[in-house]
Amino acid sequence: MRIALIAIGSTGDVQPMALLGRELMRRGHQVRLSAFSALEPLAARAGLSFCALPVNAEAYIGSVIRPGASPLSFLRRLTGVLRDTIEPTLDLMFEAFQGADAVVCTFCGSTPAAMAAKAGVPLFEIRYVPLDPTGTYSMPIMRGLPFGRACNRAVYRLGFRMIAEIERRYVHPWCSRNGIATAGSQSAATLFYAFSGHVVPRAPGWGEAIRQVGFFLDETETFAPPAALRTFLDAGDAPLYIGFGSMTSGDAGNTLRAVLDALSRTKLRAVLAPGWSGMDTALFPENVYCQKEFIPHGWLFERMRAVVHHGGAGTTASSLRAGVPALIVPFGGDQFFWSERVRALGCGPRPLPRARLTGRALAKRLEALVATDVYFENAARVGAALREESGIRLAAEEIERALGIVNGPD
Repeated sequence: MRIALIAIGSTGDVQPMALLGRELMRRGHQVRLSAFSALEPLAARAGLSFCALPVNAEAYIGSVIRPGASPLSFLRRLTGVLRDTIEPTLDLMFEAFQGADAVVCTFCGSTPAAMAAKAGVPLFEIRYVPLDPTGTYSMPIMRGLPFGRACNRAVYRLGFRMIAEIERRYVHPWCSRNGIATAGSQSAATLFYAFSGHVVPRAPGWGEAIRQVGFFLDETETFAPPAALRTFLDAGDAPLYIGFGSMTSGDAGNTLRAVLDALSRTKLRAVLAPGWSGMDTALFPENVYCQKEFIPHGWLFERMRAVVHHGGAGTTASSLRAGVPALIVPFGGDQFFWSERVRALGCGPRPLPRARLTGRALAKRLEALVATDVYFENAARVGAALREESGIRLAAEEIERALGIVNGPD
């Protein structure tokens, strides 16, 4: 089968899809991944062919995820970033449907389902957060409000109205020119929730059409670390990991300086991923290893004392599966949702939003993180449960079953 993967977003959106693609390719399928050009190395590591979407990933993430900004402005900022590139992006997305036997995509509103209906191609949608109305959880991209189930449902309605308005204004004209009907297309996809019920219990009202398969994590990856990293790990107690993925917030240098200040105050050892800060890392202190090269989270986090990260779905899943506690510094989007899930599981302290990040504040949270035994106990329990699951394998089996393939590989 020829299977096209479409992943719109940052590393946390694309990496799980690349891993799913690798599993589908292992099962004998031809797989192609479409994503932002900066994320092509993720496809290359998985051995997938790649199509670059015409959006600057750093500008997209830096504009959409802004610390302290109103959640209601999230979709408006997204529109501003995509306005000049949405039509060529839609062209390439629709091209992915041509000649494919199936398409797997991340959440992009109702547009992929409309494309699938036009092309006559089965569509499977991967959702990394709950995006079906429920009173149990608030819509993650809108950030939760502490007013109960009725408010949660209202937030979902508001969120989807905003998405529908963006589609009406910027996507429907393109659909009309290409003969693609938009009404009623949202239900055409088979939905996979790519997160574990141990972390986000299944909510009442989620029907059988929603398959909650578990996190998409690499369970087999081996890694030969650089000699400098091995020397650092062997030189003392297990360090912290501190990294915020592809978050920039427009002031990544200030973020990095606050982290270094906190490490100076606490004297804790750390593996620090500077990301897209652009900061000269040559003068990092001896208690800090600067991670400039790619290191799989699955390998690294198991060797860490605790993890400090931005709260992306994939990084959250990797830290929980490793069985180590976490402090989350959410920047925006669904990161507040994941930070609250980690706190609710007792696997870390209250999140420290990026808008309130200072060296002093981070130092206090780090000291509490490493000194609280219950965080380590709960993280170990959750990690053991997650290591029993295989979201990628289950999703691949479900896709093949839906396509009429009953004898996959052993």
